[in-house]
Amino acid sequence: MKQNPKDFPESCVRGIPNPDYVYENNTMLELDAFQFQRSHHNKEWLEESINWNDEENVINFTLQTKEKNGDIKYRGGVALIPERKLRKLKARFRTLNLFDYERSPIDGINPYHGNLLIKTGINKTRKRVIRSAIVLACDKIIPHKV
Repeated sequence: MKQNPKDFPESCVRGIPNPDYVYENNTMLELDAFQFQRSHHNKEWLEESINWNDEENVINFTLQTKEKNGDIKYRGGVALIPERKLRKLKARFRTLNLFDYERSPIDGINPYHGNLLIKTGINKTRKRVIRSAIVLACDKIIPHKV
């Protein structure tokens, strides 16, 4: 993914679907908060949806996202991840091209959408290392107030 760092705001927002993924008084996340699924548009990558924090309302927009049945999707709240930390993580895995991130707006639904990306076919240990690094990169967790 060749994208200019200027294409990204200072942080992104990751919705946390399960409140059990958050602990230590909303200061830490379980590894399961970042599971990574097959990409819908690129078979070379596994993806984890995020929203780029382009505007003041993105956190609230993410917190209010609903499932098809009308239930709140991110009952565990949201985590903020600074783009500079994602950039450092990307640089750390540059030689093997194992981690990246992108903008991927969903027309008419979510203009802030993007993805964190892990290369398909990597072993479980490397995938766990990258997921752990992302968890540690989270600066703040904002709980959902149901």
